[in-house]
Amino acid sequence: MARPVPAAGRPVTARVVPAVAAGVGHVAWRPSWRCRACRRPWPCEPARAELLASFDRIGRCMYVAELAAEAARDLPDLTPAQTYARFIAWARRREPA
Repeated sequence: MARPVPAAGRPVTARVVPAVAAGVGHVAWRPSWRCRACRRPWPCEPARAELLASFDRIGRCMYVAELAAEAARDLPDLTPAQTYARFIAWARRREPA
């Protein structure tokens, strides 16, 4: 079954319990891909921490790779290297043993 694709301007919240700050989760706001809570480029540090806690390494990489592909469509000026650095490189980090 295909996952529904959020409409532009809607937060991306699928499968992630967002970190909460001041009652607003650190989720992406499309099509800008800025954090809904702190307005930084998403995934912001609180969102990354929540994703690190919510997924194992492989699941996290798969999830952010899917979001990176969606962001690439919404942010055509973002280069592939910038997309990789922003969405995927940090997610490859191994969890502490």
